[in-house]
Amino acid sequence: MLQILHKDKFSEMLFDEQKGIFYHHVFPETDRMEEEEYKTMISTWRDAVLEKKARLVLVNALNFLFPMTPELQEWSTNMAKEANQDRTAFVMPQEFIAGLAIEQFIDEANAVDSQTSYFATIEEAEKWLLS
Repeated sequence: MLQILHKDKFSEMLFDEQKGIFYHHVFPETDRMEEEEYKTMISTWRDAVLEKKARLVLVNALNFLFPMTPELQEWSTNMAKEANQDRTAFVMPQEFIAGLAIEQFIDEANAVDSQTSYFATIEEAEKWLLS
């Protein structure tokens, strides 16, 4: 059963205790997001992952439309390191520039001891996380 941890106009965060997967679904409204709102979203994400002691994280970034600056990517990488998850699966569109920014962020985050991979569907991401 999915437990709703947080929901606002930009995203929702859920935890499936049975599967042990923390889900972060990002909404198209991120195209109107300000930098401080982005930082709040990521801080909330990190805190929720830590609170649930989630080892498996699935980020559905298909609708992530906020362009990140290199400085914000670095800040995001540091936040991801603090979350301390084992495996992270990103579901993302390859054709969006915002998706490229996410890839750059993930590449930097790979310096962390967690495994990260990209998928086209939530189902593929879940299968990898649970393997």
